[in-house]
Amino acid sequence: MREIACNFGTQSALVGVYTDATKADNELQRRPVVLLLNSGLLPNVGPYRLYVRLARHFSGIGFNTFRFDISGIGDSERRSDSLARGRQQIEDVQAAMDYLQSEFNEQKFVVMGICTGADNAHRAMLADTRIVGAVGIDGYYFKTPRYYFNALINREIPKLFRKRAWVSRLSTIKAYVDKFRNKNAIPNFESITIPFRWTVPDRKKTALEYQKFIDRDASNLCIFTGSWPYNYKDQHSDAFPEITFGDNMQILYLKDADHVFPLTQDRQLLTDSISAWLVERYVVRTSSIYINKPI
Repeated sequence: MREIACNFGTQSALVGVYTDATKADNELQRRPVVLLLNSGLLPNVGPYRLYVRLARHFSGIGFNTFRFDISGIGDSERRSDSLARGRQQIEDVQAAMDYLQSEFNEQKFVVMGICTGADNAHRAMLADTRIVGAVGIDGYYFKTPRYYFNALINREIPKLFRKRAWVSRLSTIKAYVDKFRNKNAIPNFESITIPFRWTVPDRKKTALEYQKFIDRDASNLCIFTGSWPYNYKDQHSDAFPEITFGDNMQILYLKDADHVFPLTQDRQLLTDSISAWLVERYVVRTSSIYINKPI
């Protein structure tokens, strides 16, 4: 395994680390390189060095990997143009692919990310046909009738019997009443926070995008943790009853895992699961992967 620090993009302002697999070149030609995309403002090492661990593990099973910082995050410089941030992010991903294509002769790519990284992975695959697969960890979620039923049974009803839950609700009501009474008062700027700007896209629009992926045989591995608005394995597929995913989408529900994978056993399960998907999809490539089949 080799790890190579790289500068790329306009004026070499972007920074990444290319992890070279240990397999022979002729074995790698048909395999995509894995691009690891920033999660929020975290640099390319990932939460709890998760991306470093993933890159090195993927190298051991024969997949080259590139973890890099998009502009304005980690070691990469901010862009000076006036493009919208979403467009900048996609162009940064495409700049990484252009660089890997010219320097290492990489031709196909799988994009992977957590949360906002999953969002960027989805949008990048939509924008560039060189991307043949995406792994979204706690990415797009859509609530179904069963989701609300599970939430009612497992979360809301038990709260009725907890003193702490009632205290919390009463405190919330009191805060709203106080806010209404003092609506003309000078705001307390110390309590003002900037809202999280990433929102889940429209379901119908996402369905059309998934169909485009299927039409060009691009694959999705959608992974959800118990800390996300997700409470049963088939929630994602149930949200799109009009689509026949076949082997183009696989879902993994890690009920007990946290969003950023602080625990060793959860990181290991995630690593093994993604590795199995990569090997089966891009090395074995049989018809045995189905949307509801556990990894």
